[in-house]
Amino acid sequence: MRGGPIGALKDILRVLTFRITLDDLRNLSPWHLGLGLMATWIVGMGRWWDDPNAIVLQRFGVGSVVYVFVLSLMLWFDAKLLCREEGFTYGVVLTYVSMTSPPAILYAIPVELWNDGSGTAIWNSSFLGVVATWRFAMLVRFYRLFGLTRWETLAATGAPLSALVLALGCSGTATAVASSMGGYRDEGARVAAELASMAMIVGFVGCVVLGPIYLVIVVRRRRERNEDAWPD
Repeated sequence: MRGGPIGALKDILRVLTFRITLDDLRNLSPWHLGLGLMATWIVGMGRWWDDPNAIVLQRFGVGSVVYVFVLSLMLWFDAKLLCREEGFTYGVVLTYVSMTSPPAILYAIPVELWNDGSGTAIWNSSFLGVVATWRFAMLVRFYRLFGLTRWETLAATGAPLSALVLALGCSGTATAVASSMGGYRDEGARVAAELASMAMIVGFVGCVVLGPIYLVIVVRRRRERNEDAWPD
């Protein structure tokens, strides 16, 4: 792994282009975490810079940084029993997740300056789709590097995220989260509500389909580990 800030920047690019390796992940340094959190902070401010209704913590990107810590904890807890390779720690997950932040700079593009309300909503929806797909693909790559099979990766990514989306919907905050992630303003409130409704449906289906698969896989992996620890 290349040391120093320049090496860390190059490795962030390798993450974004799916060229990072397992050896690279095992040798992440404080530079990688520091630059990743800085990127998270910058794109977090970019998400809200043109929203007059944003609170102070949102304007200064604090919410995005806190979100990275919480999401990383969830992802680490979710997959730690499934990993077959050494080095899957919370610190590694946190660093990697922070290194996936740069695509969110798309949210900072002020598309409302040259589009009307409907055009802005379309652009914001497109940016949301690109960023979400890109980050999901990077998470899949991360899990695969640590030895998860295709089915394990599908269950480890889909089941918890589906549960999270469904929980947000049941708590009545799904629309607010969709507005936040997509950068929707007053004109895009309807689009945000529609996205939240669709996300709830997908979340429910994901929980019903992937939830049992995830539980079966976790039980099986725990049994395999116990057998390895206590051979006949």
